[in-house]
Amino acid sequence: MNQKLAGLTTVLSLCAALGMNGAPASAAEADTRPCVTKGEYKAIKKGNTLARVHDVFDTKGKVLFQNPGTVTNGAREYPTCKGSGLGSKVQVQYNNYAAQGGPFRVVHIDDY
Repeated sequence: MNQKLAGLTTVLSLCAALGMNGAPASAAEADTRPCVTKGEYKAIKKGNTLARVHDVFDTKGKVLFQNPGTVTNGAREYPTCKGSGLGSKVQVQYNNYAAQGGPFRVVHIDDY
């Protein structure tokens, strides 16, 4: 094998190992605007962490409320992208009940 071909094979092997196939893993990961697209909205499921939601939505949103206690619960709203087919905002409710004081997890998501 010549030297150029060996180098190209090494680069392609490394890209494949790292999952770098040139395309994002999902439509939600392709968009980096600080607003929620329909694909991003659909990517969030009950049980996702607050950090996961912020990574997918590309924004930390606005805190609506947070009630501390044995179980802390709260809600945030996130702006939707123009033309997303969603309402003007997405609201996500979180609590840490299942995690027994651990990270906030999604318990409900809705657009309005």
